Amino acid sequence: MSLLTVIQGAITESGFGSAPVSVIGNTDALAVQCLALANRAGKVIATAHNWQNLIRPYTLTTVAGQEVYDGPNTNQSTSVARFIGDTMWDSTNFLPVGGAITPQEWMTLKYGVGGTLSLSTRKFKVALDSSVNGYDAAVPMKIHLYPTPTTNGEVLVAEYVSSGWAIHPDVSYIGLGLAGSDNCMFAFPEHLLEQSLIWRLRRAKGFDYTEEYNEYKEQLALAIARDTPAPMLNFSYMPAVAWPVNIPQTIPVP
Repeated sequence: MSLLTVIQGAITESGFGSAPVSVIGNTDALAVQCLALANRAGKVIATAHNWQNLIRPYTLTTVAGQEVYDGPNTNQSTSVARFIGDTMWDSTNFLPVGGAITPQEWMTLKYGVGGTLSLSTRKFKVALDSSVNGYDAAVPMKIHLYPTPTTNGEVLVAEYVSSGWAIHPDVSYIGLGLAGSDNCMFAFPEHLLEQSLIWRLRRAKGFDYTEEYNEYKEQLALAIARDTPAPMLNFSYMPAVAWPVNIPQTIPVP
């Protein structure tokens, strides 16, 4: 499925008019409305879950005496929507990096009595580039480390969720909308966008959309469950090939 087929399917099922042969650049009122609703629906679906197709790696190399570092690059393929909690590790020293911490925790570390105490592991906070006004997914993020590194070359790794949920034919990612190509696809199951567009279109036209909305919510929950399956926990016998313990995902940070 693509942007064009999603909108064609939603219009055909809803019966509000003839399915367009193109969407981008189409001045027909229904096509323009469907594109706007698809943009809104896509952004909502993208933020509903850490979709596997949107997860990206991030690497930071420390510089002695430097506290602030560039976040993920803010081009079309790596615009960061949010960091995934408890995924940053000091891979050089095999230690977790706490965070992202709250502003209250950061200020306590920086200026409180507790901040003078020795920490066994680092902590970090995420902030937007102070040179840019306003909030936007394309605004560069900065990573602040505490305590300030005293060693060069230590490698910190983490994972974040990209805002690039619309995948264009050239495999570039546009996180701020669908404009660009009728053939763009999506980083989440396409049927979710079509189902969301159907109930939004019915609502916009003043029709009851309860059944369509409930179906969409059920399918969204099912897609989220399938995207990241829960681990199997064995409460009976232990197979000979299985690891004999359940290991926590992270080590608690003091």
